[in-house]
Amino acid sequence: MFIRRHEYETLRERALKAEMRLEAVVKLARSQVNTADARIALLEAALLKANDDVHATRKEIVNRPPQPVNLAALFDDEDEELVAQDRRRAEAEGSTDGLLATMDE
Repeated sequence: MFIRRHEYETLRERALKAEMRLEAVVKLARSQVNTADARIALLEAALLKANDDVHATRKEIVNRPPQPVNLAALFDDEDEELVAQDRRRAEAEGSTDGLLATMDE
């Protein structure tokens, strides 16, 4: 079976256009994959850095020497009447504060 020259050229032109479109799609797909890979790499790096920061902070907190706290100084500015009212209220309500208040006495 013979193909006319005009039909052959038309088919060849269509094949070349299809091949060019295929190459363009392949390039686009590769660039999107590369972009996605780059984004994934950036996210992985950010996660690793955040993880390292957390571990460094934990080590810093664990290695920090204990600081003595003067508990009496924390309550120097309390109004004794307000504290007494709060304890009476807590005892009347039967809350945990009331239990703590009775333990204080």
